[in-house]
Amino acid sequence: AVVSTQSTGVLHTLQQQFHIFITPNNNNNPFVNRLCVDWIEITRLRRVCFILVRLGECNFSFQMQQQTNNEGDVIVTTIPSSSSSSSSSSSKKRKQSQQVEVQIPPTPTCPLCLFQSPVFFSIQFKRYFFSCPQCSLVFVHPQHHVSPTAEKHRYSTHNNDKLDQRYVNFLMPAVLELIERVTALHGAKFDDIRGLDYGCGPSPTLSYLLKEQGIPHVDDYDPYFYPSSQIDSIVIPFKKEDGPSDIILTQTTTPTDFPSSSQSTTTESDDNLPPLSTIKPLYDFITCTETAEHFYVPYIDWRKLTHTSLLKRNGGVLVVMTSLLYNDEQFENWAYLRDVTHVSLYRPKTMEYIAKDLGLELIWPVERKNIAAFIIR
Repeated sequence: AVVSTQSTGVLHTLQQQFHIFITPNNNNNPFVNRLCVDWIEITRLRRVCFILVRLGECNFSFQMQQQTNNEGDVIVTTIPSSSSSSSSSSSKKRKQSQQVEVQIPPTPTCPLCLFQSPVFFSIQFKRYFFSCPQCSLVFVHPQHHVSPTAEKHRYSTHNNDKLDQRYVNFLMPAVLELIERVTALHGAKFDDIRGLDYGCGPSPTLSYLLKEQGIPHVDDYDPYFYPSSQIDSIVIPFKKEDGPSDIILTQTTTPTDFPSSSQSTTTESDDNLPPLSTIKPLYDFITCTETAEHFYVPYIDWRKLTHTSLLKRNGGVLVVMTSLLYNDEQFENWAYLRDVTHVSLYRPKTMEYIAKDLGLELIWPVERKNIAAFIIR
């Protein structure tokens, strides 16, 4: 397949208008026919075009050819067209000899909704990002997931504790939102209210702030620093209708590989588990601040957060705080991507999908960005 783009306004064309000019070859390549009818593939190719333009120069026309190597990787090569104009002969010679190759790894299954055809989205900091057209999650290809040792070391270097006023100020919107939601549902007396901070890190701070606000019973959980056998033992089985068991494709989903999920994926039924009606929920509310972006398999972790054995029905509150991708234009210069442990990135539409999928009521706090409150009715 050969795709030609014009030099004038090429970035605007690729980013805003989604125009792609397709020139079928003489062999009637089926890839061209698929591009004509499959919008997902067009979007995937558009992203590749944009990346190649950013890697090279934006003021010359080029052709892009796609082929597949023996390992199934997609190889995209740009070859400047002969009609490209330049300001000097040396510049023209340099452009004519320029070739850029980008190898895109096999497309992984979406780790949130298990959709099997996510779209290649971007390359940032030498990591491949994919976007899911079903749940709108943007996620890192699993080949870029760091080891548990490296992940724990990264968390240990965070300067986040209750003595850091900057960090305290950063968390206060989540604290105030939680208190507002709990008060509205349970009243202002917090003596019988019990909560959990899910993903507290090495220096629990949010639970400390909540206790200062009059909520005395708040537990801390972190798979590395404050593990809980009860939480870690929760099994979220993959039902056959949900999707494949090899959710991450290139990695085995085990507690070692995915400590954030703390379980192995399975297609077995949960018939041997205790009836949910006999399990007494532990918590009236759960907070999850600056943690959801670390979920390797958010399909599992979001179901843990709202599991019947953890969060109460009919008034259970879940407050999640994570930087949201409000528009795709912010992605390119988004500082959030610098952290190699940030692997699952959420759009507002992603939160709406989660609420609908799990049967939750979603509340967007007024004037509190990057916070989503979920209510179990």
